[in-house]
Amino acid sequence: MNRAHTLFEQGHYQEAAEIYKGFVFRYPTDPRVDEAQFFLAECYFRQRDYDQAIAEYSFLLDNFPQSRYRQRAELRMAEAYLRKAPPPELDQTDTETALRQLRRFIARYPHSPLADTARQLLSQAKEKLAEKMLIAIRTYRNLEAWDSERLYIRLLEREYPQTTARWWARYYLAEYYIYQGQADSAYTVIHDIVAREKDLPRSLVRKTKELGLKHGLWPFRRSQPSS
Repeated sequence: MNRAHTLFEQGHYQEAAEIYKGFVFRYPTDPRVDEAQFFLAECYFRQRDYDQAIAEYSFLLDNFPQSRYRQRAELRMAEAYLRKAPPPELDQTDTETALRQLRRFIARYPHSPLADTARQLLSQAKEKLAEKMLIAIRTYRNLEAWDSERLYIRLLEREYPQTTARWWARYYLAEYYIYQGQADSAYTVIHDIVAREKDLPRSLVRKTKELGLKHGLWPFRRSQPSS
C-alpha cells in the first residue's frame, strides 16, 4: 500500500483509489485492510464524490467495528453529507442527516481529538438549516402571512439560537412589531441587535439602525423599555 499512500499524498486520488480497492478485494484478512478501506473512502471524498465516499465509509463502519479509523470514518461520513447538501433554498435532508450524525458523534466521543472539528461542522449544519428557515420567513413576509412569519421566527430562535440567521430573524421581528404598532417591543429588539454589533454582520447592523432611525427608535435617547 505504500505506493497508494504516496499517490494519495501527491493528490492522485483516482490512481490511489484503484490500488486501495484492489488491496481490499485481494487481501480481505490482511490487518491493514481497514486502513485501505478508509483511504479508499478518502480518495472519493477528496474528489468530491460524496455519495461514493459515504458508501465506502459505511462499509468500513459495518465491517470493521474495532478499526482505529472508526472515529475518523464516522466524522468524515457526516461531513460528506453536509458537503453534498444543496443550497439552503432546496431540500436539506442531507444537512439534517449530517446534523444527527454529528450530534451522535459528539455525544459518543465528547473528549475525542476530533470533537472540536465535529462541533465546528455541527455549527455549519445549524447555520444552513437556520438559513432555510430564514428563507421561509422572507417568503411569508412577501406573502403578508404574518402569523406564519411570526411562527417561523419563534421556531428559528428556539432551534438555532447561536446562528447568524437567528439575528436576521430578529431584525424581521423588529419590523413585525413596527407593523403591528408595538414600538416598545421593536425598540427592545433593535437595541438587542445593535448592542451586539461587533459580533454580527455589518449589513444586518446597518439595516437595523436604518430601521430604528426611520421609526424614531434609534439612536437610543431613552432608557430601554422593559420586555
